[in-house]
Amino acid sequence: MSGIRSTLDIVMERTKNLTLSEEEKEKLRIEGCTKKCVSLVSRYLAHIIDAAAIRSQFDEDRQECPEMETIFRKEFIRALDPWREKETLAAGLKDILAIEPSPYLELIASAESELEKLLAGETEKKLAALRRRGVGGSAVLPNMSRDLAWKENLNRLTASLHEGLVRL
Repeated sequence: MSGIRSTLDIVMERTKNLTLSEEEKEKLRIEGCTKKCVSLVSRYLAHIIDAAAIRSQFDEDRQECPEMETIFRKEFIRALDPWREKETLAAGLKDILAIEPSPYLELIASAESELEKLLAGETEKKLAALRRRGVGGSAVLPNMSRDLAWKENLNRLTASLHEGLVRL
């Protein structure tokens, strides 16, 4: 029976001389902070916890992860749809992070006006193509949600907006 070793014994024997470099330790620490922030964001958006609970979590974790608020802000912005959830974004920035949301809302408003111009141009192109095919009238509207080029443009604009919001 002494010849039978557990998996844990084998793993411990093979890893006894392995150590993490400082860079690897830092990467693991940041990954842990990011996971904690993603969890906080999802629980906040699901209305499981409130802003006060998140702020108290920041206070608890400040020693271990001083950049937690920065990571939380980035993950919070990425978790939201800026076109539909700008009020949630503004409330979270103000209530949780004590950040004035007006620059964020201004950037979203600017992107919305760009989106409207882009949509109007694409819609007009599609209507012109329909008219050339003999389809017309006041009730004719192109279905932009099925247009792959439009979806690609929308995704590009949304990604650009997210990047701009994270940079603020």
